[in-house]
Amino acid sequence: MTDAAPFRLWTGDDAPSLVLDCGGTPVDDLVLSRQTEPNGYFWEGVLTLLDPLLADSLELDSEADMFCAYGEISSLDRARVLLEPYVLEPERMASLLDRADAEGIDLDDLADPMPVGRPTLFSRLFRRHG
Repeated sequence: MTDAAPFRLWTGDDAPSLVLDCGGTPVDDLVLSRQTEPNGYFWEGVLTLLDPLLADSLELDSEADMFCAYGEISSLDRARVLLEPYVLEPERMASLLDRADAEGIDLDDLADPMPVGRPTLFSRLFRRHG
């Protein structure tokens, strides 16, 4: 595992992952003030808005309390570099939220928590897809 605060990039197993624990980030209050919950699905939406091709290349498996992506280490690192300023800099996040509002985009709606055919965490643990 390598740390790149506030993200954790896990690289020691056969399924590298990037994790962000939701709650307690410098932009949470701002996001909440916009009537949006800064949960894992929100962060999936942020990634999708910023770089839809990168988001599509990753297996996104977030929950309410964490953002989680699986994929190639190079893609995970690109996602970390892309997202980190939005996690740490309220001004940058405010601009992104303004853009989403202007375009009529609900960031939570960009994330699909369980698309058809996406392996679940349980199935990945037991190497079965369903």
